[in-house]
Amino acid sequence: MTLARADERYAPWTDRGRLRHIGSADGLVAVLEELSRQLDGVRLHPLVLDEDLPVLSRLVLPALSERRLVARPLPGASLRSTLGLERPANRFPAAAVQEEAR
Repeated sequence: MTLARADERYAPWTDRGRLRHIGSADGLVAVLEELSRQLDGVRLHPLVLDEDLPVLSRLVLPALSERRLVARPLPGASLRSTLGLERPANRFPAAAVQEEAR
């Protein structure tokens, strides 16, 4: 079965302004590579998780990594550290002190 094959037996396609890919993993990689020239990122919506996620993890993500279009997150890294943001101040320190005083 091809990636994101949308038969009526799974779910009817409702056009919500999203790009729809029906085809091979190589075809999806080509589409994502083209989109990477114009977009910062994409969100994938696999139709059938049991079928599409293995294809994405075994074929699509490694191909995107080879082309340096996707990077694996570093262990222990957070979005906050990736963006270089400082940890915010605790909003509840006064409440914690009041609770301890009781």
